[in-house]
Amino acid sequence: MKTITMTTPTMKTFATSGLLAITMPLAALSAAAQDAPAGYTGMQTEMKPFRWPSKTPEGCPFPASDSLAGIEFTGRYRNYTNADTWYPTWADDGNLYSPWTDGYVLANGDKYIHFAREGEFAKPEDPKFPKDCYPCNSGNNELAGRPRAATAQAKIVGDDPLNLQVINVAPRVEADPAPYIGRYPCGSLCHNGVWYYGTYSIWRPAGLGPFVGFRYSSDQGKTWVQTTCTPTQPLFGEDPAKAPVKFGAPHFVDFGKNMQHSPDGKAYLVAHGATRREAQLEWQMADQVFMARVTPSPATINDPKAYEFFAGYNAEGKAQWSNDFAKVKPLLTWEGRLGIVTVSYVAPLKKFLMFISRATSLASDAPHDTMILESGAVDGPWKLVEYLPAFGPNAYFVNLPTKFISKDGLTGWLCYSSCWDNKANFRPGNPVGSHYAMSLHEIRLLPRVSPPADKAPAASAAPAVPAAAAGAAAAPAAADATALTWRRTATSLALVRGANVLWQAVADPAQGKPYFHPLATPGGVVVSDLRPADHPWHRGLWWSWKLINGLNYWDEDPKTGRCEAATELLNWAAETRVDGSARITFALSYHPWDGAPVLTEKRVVDVSAPTEQGYSMEWMSTFTAVGAVVLDRSPAGYAGFSLRLGPEQRKWTFTDGDGRSGQPAIHGQPTRWVKLSAGSNAPAVAIFDHPANSRHPARWYVDQSMPYFSPAPLFERPVEMAAGTTATFRYQVHVTDHDPGEPAMNATWGAFK
Repeated sequence: MKTITMTTPTMKTFATSGLLAITMPLAALSAAAQDAPAGYTGMQTEMKPFRWPSKTPEGCPFPASDSLAGIEFTGRYRNYTNADTWYPTWADDGNLYSPWTDGYVLANGDKYIHFAREGEFAKPEDPKFPKDCYPCNSGNNELAGRPRAATAQAKIVGDDPLNLQVINVAPRVEADPAPYIGRYPCGSLCHNGVWYYGTYSIWRPAGLGPFVGFRYSSDQGKTWVQTTCTPTQPLFGEDPAKAPVKFGAPHFVDFGKNMQHSPDGKAYLVAHGATRREAQLEWQMADQVFMARVTPSPATINDPKAYEFFAGYNAEGKAQWSNDFAKVKPLLTWEGRLGIVTVSYVAPLKKFLMFISRATSLASDAPHDTMILESGAVDGPWKLVEYLPAFGPNAYFVNLPTKFISKDGLTGWLCYSSCWDNKANFRPGNPVGSHYAMSLHEIRLLPRVSPPADKAPAASAAPAVPAAAAGAAAAPAAADATALTWRRTATSLALVRGANVLWQAVADPAQGKPYFHPLATPGGVVVSDLRPADHPWHRGLWWSWKLINGLNYWDEDPKTGRCEAATELLNWAAETRVDGSARITFALSYHPWDGAPVLTEKRVVDVSAPTEQGYSMEWMSTFTAVGAVVLDRSPAGYAGFSLRLGPEQRKWTFTDGDGRSGQPAIHGQPTRWVKLSAGSNAPAVAIFDHPANSRHPARWYVDQSMPYFSPAPLFERPVEMAAGTTATFRYQVHVTDHDPGEPAMNATWGAFK
């Protein structure tokens, strides 16, 4: 969305750091390229379905959904325009109408083209202005070259998300942002032939100012009646200089065409805000979500007395409403974790879905997390469907237009924008197709076939998702919350225990190196990390050579996302068993990008059936040299079998099979096993080096700051392989909820050898 540059002494400079990429199919496109690839249309229909790695932060206050297990992306997407702030509303004429700003809409209304930033704020008569598009900008009025901020509007025609026309409804509408530095679109609703369009203020470089009010149109946006409210006299009377804003950027709940599924004929609004003075309250950051409702009409929409505000729950758990703004209570609270919020009603499932997107920091390219919640009622209570870290990688304004929800309610299209920090340069985003645009991505809701770990349904409870719609049997009454289920896609296999993913294998040819993430204890503690910002090529539990015949197979170019040479996944297969054990096999080839294979690998991973204590993985990789091969490492010594853990494990302690403790004592030393533990009778993860391995006992690369550890066969010197020779490496990994202690660890290694 917003890179707001101040020219006053109050200017803030936001640091720019490297893009944090979550592992998903990613085109090898340069983030610095000034143009999209030749022939790029913004549409893709050939990707395979995938799950975004979900990782719920500790302290999440929302229980797991007992009806929905998450979402799956089908891989289909389409981009329209070069602008953001798209909140489509479904009008009674069958079309969608949406605000938009900060970019361009093309005059022909049906193509995606990437423009460089030059001319973004130019007027149509300026030679720099692209002649086939219409611009709008809502931010700093000096940059915009006019005394007022502007907001624009568009009609979206068509029923197929892959074949829409986005037609600007000119002219853009200018309004004075003073005393604030921007005035942006928010809540948008078409109801009974009237389009209501809200704007809110930006306070300081990125801070959330007050919601101003609604303009409205009775001719589909061609002409507007302006609100009588102003930034200094906003609809709800809020002033960020006096108290944190609660209703800074409200959005209407999407009840379907012409608000047809409203439970009481009222329009409901959700907004992000805060009550704490110390809260980080920005256009995309908040502590809380608030709700209001109103019977929409031109007479009521800008009348604060016509609104009711959510005022908490009574003793029976029923929502309370008040006309007194002073009595407003948050609908949701999670300090430091909430942000932009939208809600859509999925009529076939009788479910409300809430989407919350939040930046992880104020850096201009900071990743954004997206959270999805569900409820059977518009006022809650709300339960967690999925938490998607670094989605987009900075997706924002996430919403679900109800027009594109399938008849069974299980398929829809996420609408969002991404990569606002470098919209002047083409970048494919992550997942692929995430753009600074009206970016549409098809998703499928995944019904839960077993109850979450924190709540099994009562014997009389009916399934929240109809079995016929789900395409699967309903969960049995009083089902075991620790039941094991397999979740398989074309590129992944996961073992799910209750509500937790115990482990997931990802084998995507587009990514090359297979990996395991998440790895979690039976109690739900995730011990692996995926593509962290400091080393985005780290992939949970994985294998990567460093140098083969002088070419780098480890580090990825930040511009292309590729290593110097290719680790190619040729095929993979998985055998699963009812007890939760599995055998997964992989065939890989190592070669220059345009060259023949120099090394091949056959990999077999046997995963044990989990117990209450934990589970183990036995990993065996057999490498065959096609020609003469030199396997080398960086001067630091790392290469091979590796485990990258999350920041939560930085406080844990390394110990080894020779009684040493801590990184300084263990790093570079030979030993038969290394363990990282949270303490006695607490979660732990360990790696065992098999005595048949070359150079056993391995010297270990250990880094507490990441944390990361690896039995490194190349730590001291390279390995040379003659053509046709093989080398086999075997390791065992144990993930447990309770540290077994040194005697048990030694016994496990003894059984392994």
